[in-house]
Amino acid sequence: MLAVINVVTGTLHANTLESPAKAKRMTGQGKTRRMQEAFASHLRHIGRLYPATPREHGIHPTAVIAPTAQIGDGAAIGPHVSIGDGAQIGSGVTIRAGVRIENSVIGKNCKIDEGAHVVDSVIWSGTTISSFTLGTKSTTYAEPR
Repeated sequence: MLAVINVVTGTLHANTLESPAKAKRMTGQGKTRRMQEAFASHLRHIGRLYPATPREHGIHPTAVIAPTAQIGDGAAIGPHVSIGDGAQIGSGVTIRAGVRIENSVIGKNCKIDEGAHVVDSVIWSGTTISSFTLGTKSTTYAEPR
């Protein structure tokens, strides 16, 4: 069974995978391949249920922002983001769901993807931080084009 829960509404969506005794003969695929395909199908299903709708700008109601944090104009802060004390977020920055930022400086027009943690770091303007990246005591900049 593959399942996902919407933490905002509490809705549970589940998909089941049947595995009959003769599944390999019927499909010509091993168990691992069938599981991979079922998981990919599940992700497509979730994508249809919760399409990506990035915020134009503003702070999502579930985001938690420390009183001392500074947020630039036109920043888009997604759901379940945590911005701690000492954080400085530049203008035009997009911060996706589940990101944690503590005591860091984020330059203008940066994009920080889902689940990234940025702690005690400096991110130069125009940089993209990939999903689930952990940056601690680092300086990151965009490559010149």
